[in-house]
Amino acid sequence: MNKRLQIEYKKLVKEPIPDCVVRPGESLLDCYFCFQGSIGTHFEGGSYMGRLRFPSEYPWKAPAIFMITPNGKFRTEGAGPICTSFSHYHPESWNPALSIRTILLGFISMFYDDLPSHSVGVLNLPYVDLKRFVDDSHSFNAQTPLYKELFQEDTKPVCVIIKRKVAKK
Repeated sequence: MNKRLQIEYKKLVKEPIPDCVVRPGESLLDCYFCFQGSIGTHFEGGSYMGRLRFPSEYPWKAPAIFMITPNGKFRTEGAGPICTSFSHYHPESWNPALSIRTILLGFISMFYDDLPSHSVGVLNLPYVDLKRFVDDSHSFNAQTPLYKELFQEDTKPVCVIIKRKVAKK
């Protein structure tokens, strides 16, 4: 078990990233995230799921970043990981001080960047084509078992705690 990842997950539960939910997968080395398209962006109204795959040497080595939900900005998981300066593509620029939070904040910022990019995994589709992905993101996620398991709150059992009144003597 990676102690550092455990600590980072606990911090994210206490102080979540706005409009983003992070959940560990079967192993702490797989981190799944889902964020909502921000208001005023080409992705507004969409819901986007992705994954960080951490190497066992984390924090000394960078994770690989994948998108699961088709989105028009980045290729999806089946096509391979996405190139960023804070991913395994660039070990020379990796900084062990980066955390799940800072990686995701940087990645989501890149997601909304309007400038064309030549990074591996960036699609650079015209903005008119992005609306289709926004509209399809919810139905794609709803049909994905992993999304249902990790992010669909209404499918999780609700735990109710009932307190008994204790009679005073």
